[in-house]
Amino acid sequence: MTNEASMARLADLLDTVQAGMKSIEKMQQQRALLTGVGTAANDRVKVTVNADGAVIETRLTGDIHKLTYDQIGDAVTSAAQDAIAEMRRKTAELMQPLQERNPLVPKLSELAPGAPDVFDLIPKPPEASLAPPDSPDRKANDPTFTDVEQRPAVSRSRVADLSGSPDQVASDAAEFTDVEQRPAVSRSRVADSS
Repeated sequence: MTNEASMARLADLLDTVQAGMKSIEKMQQQRALLTGVGTAANDRVKVTVNADGAVIETRLTGDIHKLTYDQIGDAVTSAAQDAIAEMRRKTAELMQPLQERNPLVPKLSELAPGAPDVFDLIPKPPEASLAPPDSPDRKANDPTFTDVEQRPAVSRSRVADLSGSPDQVASDAAEFTDVEQRPAVSRSRVADSS
C-alpha cells in the first residue's frame, strides 16, 4: 500500500471515528432522558427510575392501607427492581447500534498483526445481586479482606470523658500512641480568652 493510500485510509478512519463519537454523544443525551417504570401489588405501587437507576418517583394508591407493612416494603422493592430492569432494556435497545462493530473501522489485529481486539479484552462486570442486605446469598459473594491492620479498640467513654482534671485527661491521652500530644489547657484559661 502506498503512502498516499495509507494516509487516505487513515483520514477515512478518523472521519468514521469522529462520526461514531457524535453518535455516542447523541445516544448518551437520549439515554439521560430515559426512565424506567415498575409496578407491583396490583398496581398499588409504582416506582420510576432515571437512566442511572436512581428512584425519582414512588407512588402509592389510596388503597395501599389494605397491605401490611411487609407487603408494602416487598412491593416497593419489586417495583423498583422492575423499573431498573426496564431501564436496562431501554438502554440496551438504544445502545444496540454501538454494539454492532462498524465494518469500516478495522480491528486492531488488522492494523497490527497478532494484536488482540480491544473489545475482547474488556471484562464483563458481574451481575449485581438483588438479594437483601443480610441475605446469605449476598454474604456468600462478599469479599473478605485478610491483609488489614488491626488497631486496639478505643472505649468511647474514655475518649469522650473530659470531666477529669487537665492533667488526668493528658495522662489518659498518652496511652494512645497515635494521638498527638498537646499541652493541657485549663478550662478557666479557655473561658478567660473568650
